[in-house]
Amino acid sequence: MTCSQARFWYSNHSNSECFPWGGAAAGTQPVQSYAPNAWGLFDMHGNVWEWCLDTPAAYSAAAVTDPFVTVGSQRVLRGGSWNNYSHYCRSAHRLGFTAGSSISDHFGFRVVLAPILVP
Repeated sequence: MTCSQARFWYSNHSNSECFPWGGAAAGTQPVQSYAPNAWGLFDMHGNVWEWCLDTPAAYSAAAVTDPFVTVGSQRVLRGGSWNNYSHYCRSAHRLGFTAGSSISDHFGFRVVLAPILVP
């Protein structure tokens, strides 16, 4: 991932900073500052970690489409943020946090209309 594709601090691909750390350019960018993905969603990588409904529990070893686990009190954050290295800025990269325990300018959420998932 390069600096022109998403909002993050350091590109592992080009071994370079995307903006000076701690400078006026640090922080989030307005939504749609970068091109959308194939589904028309903006900023799925970088900018802010996104809270998700599922939990950081282990997925099944069997092949599963759209895995969804809701065991435990933690919820998943995905996608990295503006202050991360590019290798964290993937929707597959996830962290577990207890909702409400952390307030940060690195966390956000996305409202998406979709069918209701029943685990």
